[in-house]
Amino acid sequence: MRYLIVILFLLSTAKAYADVLDYQIYTFEGEEKRILSEGQRNYSYTDIQVNKQFPLSGRKNATKVLKVTEKFKIGGSIYQEKEITGVGLWIQVIPEWYEIWSDGGFSWEWFNKEQDNIFLKLQEEGRLKVTMNKNGGLEEIKSIEFLTDVTLRLNYSWIPFSTKDTHFMIVKKGSILRFGP
Repeated sequence: MRYLIVILFLLSTAKAYADVLDYQIYTFEGEEKRILSEGQRNYSYTDIQVNKQFPLSGRKNATKVLKVTEKFKIGGSIYQEKEITGVGLWIQVIPEWYEIWSDGGFSWEWFNKEQDNIFLKLQEEGRLKVTMNKNGGLEEIKSIEFLTDVTLRLNYSWIPFSTKDTHFMIVKKGSILRFGP
């Protein structure tokens, strides 16, 4: 009986890692790209950091972020709408403690709704399957399944007004980015 209680306790306190984000992260040195990190990030939606925002327009939204590595994170701007017709995803560098001037860089990839729950990347290639939570006549993105490899670009430059991409994160086909239960 004692062993059964211990097993039940361990199971109830263990974090369930139901989702996997398979990724590769590259940087550029001159014209050559160099891999910084690759792997799988096992996580649950409770690992998602939520920053709620309520702009003057009255539309409820939040940024939802997953720390992929010690140095990089991926996120989305999540709105509650009658119909979600587009999805915005981005990546950022997590600055070192002394980099107080850093905002993580600029990244923005847009996906337009093609049909039902399929979204296509506006620039370059990429397809997503988006699952929605529906509440009170409003939709909100619950999860994103990557139907193809998707490249997310980042400009993390020390040069003001630079438009050159410095990093790429490739999220592999089959990966899931879950923003809610």
